[in-house]
Amino acid sequence: MRPYEVLRTATRNAAEALGLGSGAGLKQLGVIAPGALADLVIWPPTASPLDDIRNTVHLSHVLVNGRLYNVRP
Repeated sequence: MRPYEVLRTATRNAAEALGLGSGAGLKQLGVIAPGALADLVIWPPTASPLDDIRNTVHLSHVLVNGRLYNVRP
């Protein structure tokens, strides 16, 4: 799998498998869109997981319930 496919499988496809995605008529989970419910992980531009999936461990920020947290000290 390409890195993009791995990330998609872990997010959108996981929501679908749990019956919480757009296939269940819920367009709020497993997508990034206006009105969607989302917790986000943010990577620095120098460590994109799209370039190398191993970069998923190099987070810079996490957005949870509308609050932004800095992962790095």
